[in-house]
Amino acid sequence: MDAAGAAAARYHDTGLVVLRNAVPPSLLAELRAAAGHAADLARRAAGPQCQRLPNVFATEGLTPDRWRDLLELPTLREHVEALLTPAHRPSRAMALLINPTVEPWLMTWHRDWLHNAEAVDTGEWLDAARNTTMFNQLNAPLYDDASLWIRPGSHNRPSRPDEEAARAAAGGGGGEVHGRPLAALSEICRAMPGGEPVRLSAGDIALYRNSSWHAGLYDHRDRRATLHTWFDGDDDRGWQQRRRSAGKDAKNYASPALN
Repeated sequence: MDAAGAAAARYHDTGLVVLRNAVPPSLLAELRAAAGHAADLARRAAGPQCQRLPNVFATEGLTPDRWRDLLELPTLREHVEALLTPAHRPSRAMALLINPTVEPWLMTWHRDWLHNAEAVDTGEWLDAARNTTMFNQLNAPLYDDASLWIRPGSHNRPSRPDEEAARAAAGGGGGEVHGRPLAALSEICRAMPGGEPVRLSAGDIALYRNSSWHAGLYDHRDRRATLHTWFDGDDDRGWQQRRRSAGKDAKNYASPALN
């Protein structure tokens, strides 16, 4: 079995694969420079606690070419085609996830499309989650980043009572928790049974299923600039279209939660 095939087997089992040193140093340097400017724009617009620029492709003052080059890296395309299908393409939106600068912030444990979309039928969602070509995201850190936490192997099965209890115990409106010390937010992350941080080095690329239990812990002391997007296939687009046609989403649900 080749490397991409082995990665596909791990991905279907755990819902997570990390491509180490996937971004060439020259591209990484250019993306860091662009991300620094993008982070300045985000904080200027939303303040020092801002954690994201929603779409680098649609932000005035940013040029999209180098961002797109990341998504066309041969090693990334090879793995996307092995893990998903050759028809999967990246979204037309890519967020830049950045660190708040005043205090830590947490997007607590959740499963995308189940906990952050309107009027979701749990059985329908679980049928979709069992389809491993659906609900797939990418994080590409430009600096070392351990913000993402995940419960490996949870991506294609029902939630368990102890997992639901860990989410409920965290509190926080809309899944966001702030105004607490970093140690308290870290304890929320550690409370998820089997949860663990995904420790990424600059230039790595993580592919993961957002149907997994996952969380995002932002340490305001650590510089963060992580590109975040997702890969849609025909089944994803069909799911989204059916929901819009049924009036279950008030708007085009363009982005999963940002972690």
